[in-house]
Amino acid sequence: MKYEYWFAALRGLSCKKKVFLRSKVVSAAELYYIEETTLKKWGVEEKDRRTILESVKGWNPETEYDR
Repeated sequence: MKYEYWFAALRGLSCKKKVFLRSKVVSAAELYYIEETTLKKWGVEEKDRRTILESVKGWNPETEYDR
């Protein structure tokens, strides 16, 4: 559930892009741990890849979810 919280709180991606990403993965946790090469293979734009990867770097699933 904490990864779903991360994905819902992710800023900088449109709802349409989030729906596309969720159609590609089983869970938000899978997206949280995804590699940039996979995002690139799916055709995700560079700025959106950067948004996702930067969000992962700056977000701690344990502390953020417990707030």
